[in-house]
Amino acid sequence: MIIREVLKYYQESKGESTRLKSIVKQLNSFYGDIHHNLITKKHSQEYLKERNVSPQTIARELNVLSASINFCFNEDVIDEKPKSISIAHNTNVRNRWLTKDEIKRLLKTKSLIKNPHIALACKLAVTTAARKEAVLGLTTSQINWGAGQRGIIDFRNNLVNQKPRSVVPVPEAMVSELRKACSKSVLGYVIQSRRGRPVKEVQFVYKKAVKEADLGSEVCFHTLRHTCAVHMAQSGKVSMNELSSYLGHTSTKITEKHYAKFFPEYMLKSSEVASDLISYV
Repeated sequence: MIIREVLKYYQESKGESTRLKSIVKQLNSFYGDIHHNLITKKHSQEYLKERNVSPQTIARELNVLSASINFCFNEDVIDEKPKSISIAHNTNVRNRWLTKDEIKRLLKTKSLIKNPHIALACKLAVTTAARKEAVLGLTTSQINWGAGQRGIIDFRNNLVNQKPRSVVPVPEAMVSELRKACSKSVLGYVIQSRRGRPVKEVQFVYKKAVKEADLGSEVCFHTLRHTCAVHMAQSGKVSMNELSSYLGHTSTKITEKHYAKFFPEYMLKSSEVASDLISYV
């Protein structure tokens, strides 16, 4: 059975899901015509190279592939399955977030001071929780200064196969800097190089800044988005629904999975009931 058929069988069992549909499409572009029992670890490495995204993203997509094969095997649709289709990746990315002091250290590094456009990208990411692609692709037309109290940033666009994006107010601390960036934009991009060109990647400068700030190798650009979400949850001022909307999640279940534990009231009532069990001992 070719993988295209395996994925289709699994997808039909799960019903409509925009996220799953997107992942299946990506997997089919590479694995679609390969027979399920011919898949090796080498394919995983080739898939990572072709997709040109983070190992964490590839690992999530391969988890869907693995789940699809296991499902078909358990349903007796196929009689054998590959030994392994996983890929090595950093599992600590979701556990790492920056404190306010660490954010300050990062933004004050020589690398970011010398590259204010990269610094602006970092500030946008940590205050809007937008993903790197959304930050770098942001255009001046996506900021409506006449909406809301300070303006609205619409990170959505018409590109297909993109993760959901949000619409958020312009953070108060970013108003002046964003207005300045918009006024100086040459080709309509908020984040632009010294020559006015769109910035396609920030990794080289960002990694140097992370090293200068001594933040650890597990800190990546996505850590800024995670940092924003964690601080919102810990503040006790933002509801789960609002946090979910701010992150652009398609469901609060996704938000709860990753951020419920950071809310001050997380399982507090459960803990109080459990404590009563020995309160009279």
